[in-house]
Amino acid sequence: MKNLKKIAFLILVSTILMSCQKSDVSELNLQRSSFQNTVWTGEYTHLTKNDLAQIIEPVSLIFNENGTLVWHELVGEFQGSWNLEANKLKVTLLSNTDRSFEATVTSDNKLTNINSANKLLRINNMQLNIIDESSLANTVWESPELVKLPLTLKFMKNDKIDIEIMGQLVEVTTDVPHVMKAKSLRLFTSDLELFFVRSNNSSYKGAFKSKNGRDINSLLLVKQ
Repeated sequence: MKNLKKIAFLILVSTILMSCQKSDVSELNLQRSSFQNTVWTGEYTHLTKNDLAQIIEPVSLIFNENGTLVWHELVGEFQGSWNLEANKLKVTLLSNTDRSFEATVTSDNKLTNINSANKLLRINNMQLNIIDESSLANTVWESPELVKLPLTLKFMKNDKIDIEIMGQLVEVTTDVPHVMKAKSLRLFTSDLELFFVRSNNSSYKGAFKSKNGRDINSLLLVKQ
C-alpha cells in the first residue's frame, strides 16, 4: 500500500513538473514569435576614449523570422542575427561586430541593461516601433531653427519626396532618390546623404553627412 502511495506521489510530481516545463517552453516560444518580423528603433552614441559624447545617431533594426536581422543607420545596412531566451536578447552583427549587444526586454517593449560589445559605441535606447507610415503623402516636415542644415522635407503623391535646403539661396531638389524601410528613410541629394528614423507621429530623428565627407551631424524633423 505504501509503495502504491509512493508511486502515485511520484506520478503526481512528474505530471506537475512536465506541466511547468511545457508552460515555460510555451511562454518562451510566445516571446520569440512576438519578436519576429518586428521593427525596433532607437539611438546610439559614438564616444571618445575620454567618454565624451559625440554625435547621436538614429538606428533601426528589423528582426526577421529566421533569426536574422538587418541594422539600418546612416552609413549603411548591416546583416546579423538575434536570439531571445526568456527576456534576454542577444544581437550579433556579422561584419560590424562592434555594434553587437545584449539587453533585457521589458514588458512594455523597450530594451534596458544594454551592454554593447564596443564600449565606445553606446546604444542609448531602443523600443518596438509600430508607427503607421501609410499617411505620409502631402505632409511637410521641417528642421527647427538655428540648426546646421535648415531643411524642409515634403512627401508628395506617388511616393515622391521634395527637399528644400535654406542657405544663402533656397536649394530645391524634386523627386529625391530615397529608400524607405524598417521605419527609416534614406535620401540622397547631389551633395548629401541623409538618414532618418520615425521616432513618433510628429518627428523624425536623423543624421546627415556630405557625400565626400566623414563628419556626421544630427538633425531633427518636425511635422508641420
